[in-house]
Amino acid sequence: MQTYQRAVSLIELIIALALLGTLLSFAAPSFGKLLQYNRDEALRNLLRNQLQQARTRAILHNSQHWLCGSSDGLTCNGDWSSHWLLIAPRDTLILQQQQLPQRNGLCWRGFNKSIRFHANGTTPIGNGRFSLCREGKVVWALTLNRQGRVRDSSAEPHQNCCPTNHTGT
Repeated sequence: MQTYQRAVSLIELIIALALLGTLLSFAAPSFGKLLQYNRDEALRNLLRNQLQQARTRAILHNSQHWLCGSSDGLTCNGDWSSHWLLIAPRDTLILQQQQLPQRNGLCWRGFNKSIRFHANGTTPIGNGRFSLCREGKVVWALTLNRQGRVRDSSAEPHQNCCPTNHTGT
């Protein structure tokens, strides 16, 4: 009884690798877009959570609390793309510092550079809007109303990105 071994020839192996490489070249950009989409959604959820936490702290402690953007993580300067600070103004104490994993195109458009919540959970001035911009387009937007509530806003094509837009990923 003879036994035969079966093997793949070099030509078959090269053809299989070429097909696999072609398929991967089509899948890689889609996978990169999926990863970026997930990062953008995680940023939106983190921001919404921070806004709700600041409002909740103001209500529970019966005192004003501020949420502000910070480029260095120590002082409020309106740059929302790298750090956020949650501050209790009684002691000017930083209660929480949120460092973002990467710089992004997040910006705030409102009356003030920071967001102040009164003891009843409202904001004193008026509505404001966060938007995330990438390559000159609004990816998503969150609106904060005078009652201190956050809602998703439509990322309409005619909206402008902030002038301090960071287009990097």
